[in-house]
Amino acid sequence: MTRVHIVDTGAGGSRSREWQFLLACSPSCPAPNCEERLAPAGEVDPARLLAMAKREGVLGLMLDAAGPCFEGERWAPWAPKLQAWAAAAMLRADHLAQEGRRLAAWLDTLGLPGLFFKGPWFAAEYYGHAAARWSSDLDLLIREADGPRLHDALLNDGFVPRFVLDAGRWSAFTRFQSAMTFTHPQRRVQVDVHWRLYDPPWAWRHDPWAGARKRDEAGVRMLTFSPTDYAIYMAAHGLKHGWSQLIQVWDAAATLARLPESGWEVLVRTAATSRKRNALAATLRLVQRLAGLSLPAAARSILESSAPRRRAAARALARIEERGDALPLPPGEARRWDKTSGVRAIAVPLLDSVFDR
Repeated sequence: MTRVHIVDTGAGGSRSREWQFLLACSPSCPAPNCEERLAPAGEVDPARLLAMAKREGVLGLMLDAAGPCFEGERWAPWAPKLQAWAAAAMLRADHLAQEGRRLAAWLDTLGLPGLFFKGPWFAAEYYGHAAARWSSDLDLLIREADGPRLHDALLNDGFVPRFVLDAGRWSAFTRFQSAMTFTHPQRRVQVDVHWRLYDPPWAWRHDPWAGARKRDEAGVRMLTFSPTDYAIYMAAHGLKHGWSQLIQVWDAAATLARLPESGWEVLVRTAATSRKRNALAATLRLVQRLAGLSLPAAARSILESSAPRRRAAARALARIEERGDALPLPPGEARRWDKTSGVRAIAVPLLDSVFDR
């Protein structure tokens, strides 16, 4: 029988076997960092596990990490669905990559610089292949001054913006918003155009343009984040969303795992204020406990904090882990849960605990 390592989160209370199974599949959790407790795949409920993995955004990564676990008679009824999902994820990743290259080449002809982040390129670089991490859209960072011109250019190219704005309204809109979604119905692609990465209280003072990397994708030059900027962004991104999905923790862990020593120095400087340091300390504890990531000595200066702050991070961790005991919601309830009770029940207390002064 195929078995997988199970992570001991160290938290009290009951944790479902399905939740422990997901934690054991973390790409950042090598066997030496895991407890030598083993759980056969036959001990988990297939429907509950798959629904939980989809809810947490880690279905593809779970299948990559524990594919042999899903063999045998018990999983036979689910095999067609898993194969169909994997095929759909690959088609989606290929489609987004193609549309991203087309968009990058088009922006280059317009003389509009843009940084592409997350998406299939992030999945390929940090998780091994483009379909490992599900992506529903493209994320593009532009310079704020280029916003009105890009808005009009996308409109003329067939994209439908969430709001059609003239230059004056655009200026007012960008004071209160950091991104806008553009959808191309015919090309079946959605682009989230960002002119700022962060809004208070998640504003981290770093400039991803300064360290932007050039990538060659099938002959198209594309700009993306440096490893250091990815680590800072993924930490702030998870905090912004209250770690509402396990994939946010795994993304932070994946980028922190590749952070060079110089990157840790930048991270420490970026988290110079006590408010940021407390938030980042909570992030590091989460990736330790929920992703099994071993942190370098450079992280100690961030983790060192007062006892009340450590207790606040522990409470935040406990709230997130409560999802491991919750039954997955029916598919029709997922969107409503994400926008209302689930986010309020998990994200708000977490943010309160790490951002309080």
